[in-house]
Amino acid sequence: MEGVKLQVYIFDNLNKKNLTSLTPLDVDLKALILALKDSAEAFVAVLINKLRIYGNAIEFWQLS
Repeated sequence: MEGVKLQVYIFDNLNKKNLTSLTPLDVDLKALILALKDSAEAFVAVLINKLRIYGNAIEFWQLS
């Protein structure tokens, strides 16, 4: 979750440099979106790893 806070902090600073203002709700929404993206990426990584292990097990049993 610290990565999300850092990304929001960086995004907030970029917006300040561009002279745009963010409301607290905008910051919270952007943090939520980033957290959901991180969660989705982590879920897909775990799923791919599980499928890879499952595929290797099937190949092993077919060779036996």
